[in-house]
Amino acid sequence: MKDFVGLGVVGYSPMIIVATEKLPVKTLRDVVELAKAKPKEITAGTMNGSSSQFLLEALKHASGADFLMVPYAGAPPIVADLINGNVQITGLPLTVALAQIQSGRIKAIASGSASRSSLLPDVPTFAEAGYAEAALIPWYGFVAPRGTPAAIIHQINNEMNEVLKLPEVREQLVKLGAELVRPMTSADVDQLIKSDTERYSTLIKRANIKVN
Repeated sequence: MKDFVGLGVVGYSPMIIVATEKLPVKTLRDVVELAKAKPKEITAGTMNGSSSQFLLEALKHASGADFLMVPYAGAPPIVADLINGNVQITGLPLTVALAQIQSGRIKAIASGSASRSSLLPDVPTFAEAGYAEAALIPWYGFVAPRGTPAAIIHQINNEMNEVLKLPEVREQLVKLGAELVRPMTSADVDQLIKSDTERYSTLIKRANIKVN
């Protein structure tokens, strides 16, 4: 991201572990213990080089669980196979998984958010389950090419922060499963990109993740 400069962050979308209703687990600890008891038997749907893969690899490292990683081309086929029981768990952004969780077609196991989501108050966080270091919180934001005049970056950043204060915007973001953010400067966004890049780089190297 050295060619870009941050403009603003719209919201966070914490990663959440979800499971097929057919898997006899209720908690993240249940998932981990089952995967330890049956190495490479618990199937985990994932997308190569995605936050889903990063989350599952982080959980494997933190817990010692050994999932059978099943590659998919995208989230929709993973969700379809979760509903049908063809794959057992996955990690998805809350914004992607929320509708299927609320409909009861798949079950939420644990959330990567700092505190429980107001939309899923019965779903514990990774920290509550004892795996805080595995939690991932992707975010949605905007960047501009580096070299964009500072006055323009400042103007866009200010206007984004003003829009994100509007009650109707905040309400809609929450309904979609996003977590609201405090007003952030361009420098704040740049620091967020830097820290996430460092963390994901470590994950990629440790798990030997290669983008096909």
